[in-house]
Amino acid sequence: MVMAIAAIMLLNVSAHYRSVSWDLSQNRSAKPGTASQAMVKRLEAPLEVLLFFPRANDVLEKVERYFAGLDGGDKLKVSLHDRLLEPELAKEHKVVQEGSIVLKTGKSSRLWQVGAKKNIARSRLKKLDAEFQKQLHKLMHAQGRTAYLVTGHGEVNQRVEASPTRVRFLQEVLRRLGYELKDLSLKNGLGRKVPDDAGLVLLLGPLEGLSEAEGNSLASYFAGGGRLLMGLQPEGQPLPAPLQKALGLRHDPHLLMHDKLHLARRRDASDRSLIVTGSFASHPAVSTLARGQRPMGVILGGAGPLHKGAPAKEVKVSFTLRSMPDTWAAANGDGVQQKAEEKGQVHQLGAAVVHEREDRDGKALVYGDADLFADEQMGALGNRYLLIDGLNWLADEESFSGTTDQVEDLPVQHSRSEDALIFHGTVFGLPLLVLAGGFAYLRRRRRS
Repeated sequence: MVMAIAAIMLLNVSAHYRSVSWDLSQNRSAKPGTASQAMVKRLEAPLEVLLFFPRANDVLEKVERYFAGLDGGDKLKVSLHDRLLEPELAKEHKVVQEGSIVLKTGKSSRLWQVGAKKNIARSRLKKLDAEFQKQLHKLMHAQGRTAYLVTGHGEVNQRVEASPTRVRFLQEVLRRLGYELKDLSLKNGLGRKVPDDAGLVLLLGPLEGLSEAEGNSLASYFAGGGRLLMGLQPEGQPLPAPLQKALGLRHDPHLLMHDKLHLARRRDASDRSLIVTGSFASHPAVSTLARGQRPMGVILGGAGPLHKGAPAKEVKVSFTLRSMPDTWAAANGDGVQQKAEEKGQVHQLGAAVVHEREDRDGKALVYGDADLFADEQMGALGNRYLLIDGLNWLADEESFSGTTDQVEDLPVQHSRSEDALIFHGTVFGLPLLVLAGGFAYLRRRRRS
C-alpha cells in the first residue's frame, strides 16, 4: 500500500511539471477527407494558403498538420505570416485578427477565421475539412451560381409545422458548394420559364399538384441542359404529364414498408415505413456509398417506388438506389403485410436521368422520398453522402465526391433488430454475466 501511494505521488508531481495533453478528436478532425484531396488535385491554377498566426501556437500546429496532409504537390503552397510584421499583406486580404486563413488562386481569394486561441478554435477545428471545402468551392465558383427551391405546393422546404421536416442541413450544403439560394414559384415566373441563372432547381415533396404550365417549364429546363433534384412523396399529387414524360419516370403512390429493416420510433406498425437500405448501384451519384469501406445505410421517412416509363431515345434512366429484399408496397397503409397482394421484393428508390445533348446534358436525380433530405434523416452519414455525391454529379463535379472528415455528435438511430439486441443484452445478458461471475467465485473458494 505504501509503495502504491508513493507511486501515485510521484506520478502527480511528474504530471504537474510536465503538463501534456492529447485531444484525439481534434487531431482526427484536422485531417483532409478524400473529397478535399480530390478537389485539390482537380485545381487548374495553383492554390496559395496564407496562414496568419503567431508562431509557436497550438492551433497553428493543427492547421499546419491539416494542410500538410492535403499533399497537393506543386498545386498547393502553404505559407505562414504575421499580420503585424506584414501589414500590407494583411490589409490586401482584409486580415484584422490572428488565426485567419486566406485561400488565393489567381486574383481571387477567400478569407475565414479559425482563431488563435484554443477555446475559440476548438469547435472550428472539428469542422476544418468541411470549411475548407466550402471556401474552396466558393473560390472555384467566384462568379456565383444559383439554386432555386420550388415553393407554393407544400414542399418540405416550405413547411413549418414540425421540426423533422426542416432542411437546414441541405441548405447549408448548397451554400458550402457555392450556391446562392432563391425561391421559385408560380407567382415569380415558374409558370413561364425557369430563370436563366438557375444552376440547379430543387423540387422537394410537393403535396399539392403543380400546374401544367409549371410542369412544362421544368421539363423544358431539363431538356435544355438544366439540373433537377427531386424528392417525391406517396401522399403527394402526381407530377404533371409533361414532366413525367421528359424524365421517363413514374412514381408509385403506395407506401413502402419492411417488417424488420426499419427504424423504431413510435413502437407500432407505422414504424415499418421508416425503411433503411444499403443497396446502391455503381453510379457516380452514389459513388461514396457504393465503394464505402464501411457499410452506410440510407434512411427513408416514407417512400414510394419508382418505375421506368417510356423515355425518349435521348433520355437515359439509371436506377441508383434500391430497397432491401422483402420490402412491400402497402395497399392500405396499416403496416400489416397482406401476403396475397403485397409481395415483398426489391423496389427502385432513386434514379439518375440524363437528357443527352451535344453541348450540355440535362441531368436529374429523382427519389421516391423527400424526407430523406430532412434534417432528422441527415443524422445518418449515408443520407449525407447520398446528398453530397448527388449534388456533385449534377454539377459535373463527381470527381469531388468522397468523405469529409468532421467530428460532431450525431443522433444515434437504431433499427428494430438492433433495439431488440440492446434490450435483451441489458435485461438478460448483463445479469447472467454477473451470476456467472458469482458462481465462478464461489466454486473457486470451495476448492481452496
